[in-house]
Amino acid sequence: MKFCYIFIACLLMTATTVYSQDCSLLAKNYKLKEGDTISYQLYSGKGLKLEELHVGHADSIRNVVCINGGKKVDSIGSARFSSIQFTAEKHGQNFLAFEFTGESLEVPSDEIGALVKTKKTAAIDSATTEEAEETDEFAMGTEYIAAPHFSVKALTCTEGNSGKFYEAKLNQQLEIVLSQSPYKLQYGDDLTGAVLFLGKPIAGIAVKVFVKSMGDNVYQNEYHTDDEGRFFFKLNRSGNWLIQTAYARASKAEKSDSDYDYWQSSFSFGF
Repeated sequence: MKFCYIFIACLLMTATTVYSQDCSLLAKNYKLKEGDTISYQLYSGKGLKLEELHVGHADSIRNVVCINGGKKVDSIGSARFSSIQFTAEKHGQNFLAFEFTGESLEVPSDEIGALVKTKKTAAIDSATTEEAEETDEFAMGTEYIAAPHFSVKALTCTEGNSGKFYEAKLNQQLEIVLSQSPYKLQYGDDLTGAVLFLGKPIAGIAVKVFVKSMGDNVYQNEYHTDDEGRFFFKLNRSGNWLIQTAYARASKAEKSDSDYDYWQSSFSFGF
């Protein structure tokens, strides 16, 4: 293929542009008081172990939604993004979401195969039988070039939990939405989420849920969406929560330097 695997390893260690296969938008604090600083940072990497994450930068962002205390903020723009801060002005939910495109990266066949071959590939992509069968043909030891597309969301609250931004459908290419506000739930309650691909529920996709406890221990569980694109998990620890999911399919562009398109989405919140 077009890049060597060593080159990708070097890219993962840089902090200039996001090249990792996983990205997330994390808040320094998820529960704030009026006058506190709301601080968001973009990271590349999987999960919530900061020692395994790299500070990320997006060259440009699009479909930006920024809410501070229930009020829309227009000053974030669409230029290069790494982090941003606001002063918490009003009670209620705060929300930041956007999309961006990364540089093409090389992905080993086993990783791209796992993303393409979900439990219900044909249903996900409305693929023909021929297209579905093609997803099984991966040359062992081969690296494929993928064009990554990222979407991130972060939900915080200021001395209150009013607002429904957790369930907002923003028409992101790959999007995570929640059916309930985590800030209104109690310990041990079930939280329902859904994954949408191009605005429609996506069935059989793997969803990883991370929680970083008050003692800085990180726990991880994996779920799969049902026929309606939903997944379910319990809020069983206080701390910072992160949901990540990813999907890939063969590039449909007539002229493309990439073998696959790769989508990755994340949603972070506190409990």
